[in-house]
Amino acid sequence: MNRKQRKGLDEKTWTAVINEISPVGVFRTDPEGECLFVNRKWCAITGITARQAKGRGWEKAVHPEDRSRVAQGWYEAAKKKQVFRLEYRFRRPDGGVTWVLGEGMAIHDSSGKLVGYVGTITDVTDRRERMQMLEKVKAARQFTSMVSHELKTPLAAIREAVSLVREGIDGPVNAAQQQTLGRAHDGALRLERLINNLLHFSRIESGKMTLVWQEVDINQLAHGVCDFLKPLADKKRLKTECRLLPSPLKIRCDADKIRQALVNLVDNAIKFTPERGEVSIRIVRSPTRVTIEVADTGNGIRPEDREKIFEMYTQASADRPFSA
Repeated sequence: MNRKQRKGLDEKTWTAVINEISPVGVFRTDPEGECLFVNRKWCAITGITARQAKGRGWEKAVHPEDRSRVAQGWYEAAKKKQVFRLEYRFRRPDGGVTWVLGEGMAIHDSSGKLVGYVGTITDVTDRRERMQMLEKVKAARQFTSMVSHELKTPLAAIREAVSLVREGIDGPVNAAQQQTLGRAHDGALRLERLINNLLHFSRIESGKMTLVWQEVDINQLAHGVCDFLKPLADKKRLKTECRLLPSPLKIRCDADKIRQALVNLVDNAIKFTPERGEVSIRIVRSPTRVTIEVADTGNGIRPEDREKIFEMYTQASADRPFSA
């Protein structure tokens, strides 16, 4: 076997390796950009065959909106003798779109003459989609935070006005009117808690949440939440129970944050418990921790929904009357 034959065998061997096991798409073109070779991974990413990619066929697979950008980027890189690096899209025959990171460089022979280009494409579709989703979520959170701030002031004014009317400041109020105003007041309180929760989440995610540590009696804190929400429970004729520790116990915590979390849990229990049911708060102490448990006699949460409830803006399926 002569030197030329050995060289040819080596080239075939390397081509076979690149074609079979390369984790990225590999391509080679002549000096004019005519495609000479693409490997299997390149075909898998773009959705076209090696035969279809030959010559200028590869250009037809590039997304129409990206073709001029790819051509300009390639021209600039060649002109400056730099590595081409750009993210762009391929439109697959099935209509799908694949985002890739394309990288390429010029190849010269021993005399410095340009003999072509070689490069790779890496599928970055998942990363691009995650980035787009994060951008949408960020925009939604910013909007939520802005709207929540804007709603706080008028909502406080509405709640205060309803309270004044209930107290008879503007004249006598009969029993039926008191009932209607009571529902309006309760609705305003619920909306206020919702707005505060939205602002709370916004602060957490922006890294602006601060904790105010202080010593509080856990019995007093839980009992206060029970008293605060008892009117809502009474309207549904629910039995409420607050099982406290036999003696006062001070813990170090941010009382407002604990109270907010407990109010949310109890309020949710009241909301999804049918009339004449039961809602309870129980404090359990162990040698290393104190646990506050909230229980109700509603239908509960289906096992397949239990992970979902820890996601923002997610509520478990409501296909049953009282499932939370």
